[in-house]
Amino acid sequence: MSNKRYAAIIIAAGFASRMGSFKPLLPIGSKNAIDHAIAAFSDLEIDPIIVVTGHNSDTLTDYLTNKPVTCIHNSNFAKGMFTSIQAGVEALPKNISGFFIHLADIPLVKQDTITLLKAAFEQNTCKIVYPSINYKKGHPPLLSKKLIDPILNHNGDGGLKKLLSLFNDDAIYVTVDDPGILMDMDTPEAYKNIQEYYKKHGGF
Repeated sequence: MSNKRYAAIIIAAGFASRMGSFKPLLPIGSKNAIDHAIAAFSDLEIDPIIVVTGHNSDTLTDYLTNKPVTCIHNSNFAKGMFTSIQAGVEALPKNISGFFIHLADIPLVKQDTITLLKAAFEQNTCKIVYPSINYKKGHPPLLSKKLIDPILNHNGDGGLKKLLSLFNDDAIYVTVDDPGILMDMDTPEAYKNIQEYYKKHGGF
């Protein structure tokens, strides 16, 4: 067992305007997208798993009752995703070593990927660990607790991507066998692709 403590923040607060449906509760196989996102972190000594809600907050919070998560409502979600990231980070315990930031609409990340990111974090003195496949950076990044204050103090310009780019010299990339790190549900076509991928490769 590691002596480091990890948390995960899953952002599920957006309007999903391009998708046209409430993405966290869309089915993929026998489970909904949010269930898949949570499953990536379950039983891996990651606690808490924080789900940040916004749009349709009551519906999602009710659905997640009795799930192994803590729901945090971001009342400023309409101002952009970075406000939801800040709400999740603000809710982190003080004694964590690192935390994942994940998106509910990237539902098919494998547990093996999360395990590899944790191992890399423990073997290095970096501030960020990214999963990658075919030389492309994916989700979720694993961030050091040293990035909590920079995130909370950031004005949001350019979002998390812009902020994390300031720490590129303290980032490492871990190659994973996991196309799910690049597969989001931003559009109906993308959702269809995810359903087809899961039908073919599900059960991981």
